[in-house]
Amino acid sequence: MLEGHGVEPAIRPVGLLLGGTDPVAIDTVALHAVGYGDLPLWTSIHGARAGLGCNHPEHIQVRGVDGHGLRRVRLRPPDLIGLEFDESILARLSRVLNNTLLRPRPVIAGERCTGCGACAARCPVEAIRPGGEGRFTINHRACADCGCCAKVCEARAIDLRFVGLARVVRSVARR
Repeated sequence: MLEGHGVEPAIRPVGLLLGGTDPVAIDTVALHAVGYGDLPLWTSIHGARAGLGCNHPEHIQVRGVDGHGLRRVRLRPPDLIGLEFDESILARLSRVLNNTLLRPRPVIAGERCTGCGACAARCPVEAIRPGGEGRFTINHRACADCGCCAKVCEARAIDLRFVGLARVVRSVARR
C-alpha cells in the first residue's frame, strides 16, 4: 500500500493478499486492514448503493484468516490540506454537472454490434438489454459507468459519447 497521497516512494507491506468476486467488499476489507475503517471510502459507498457489492464489514466473509483478528497496519491517511472546500457555488455546480449529467456515456454503435451479448452478460447492474435487430442497448439511468461492457466487447462496438443534455450543452457551448 502507498501511504499518504501515494506520491511517496515508500511502499509499506501490510501482509495481506485479497481476492474475490465482490470488488466493493475487497476495497472495504482493505480499508479496514490498513486502519482506515473510520474514513469514508466513497468508491465502496457508491458501489454498494449501485448494487455492485457489499460495503458492510459485518456482512463480508473473509476466508483464510480471521477477519476480526486480522493484523491491522495503521497507514497515514491522505492529507486534506490544499483541497478546496470553499469553492464557489458556480464552481461546485460545474464540478457536479461535469461529473454526472454532462459526462460522456457508453453507447453501443449499432453498425459494429454483432449481437453476441457479452456486454449484457458482464454488466453488473443489468443495464444492457436486447434491442431491435439482434443488437443491444444501454439504459443510462441504470448504468453504473464501470466500463465493463467496453472491456468485454471484442467488436469494439461500445464508445463513450455525449448523449442527451450533455450533447445539447456541448453544441450550444461551441457556438
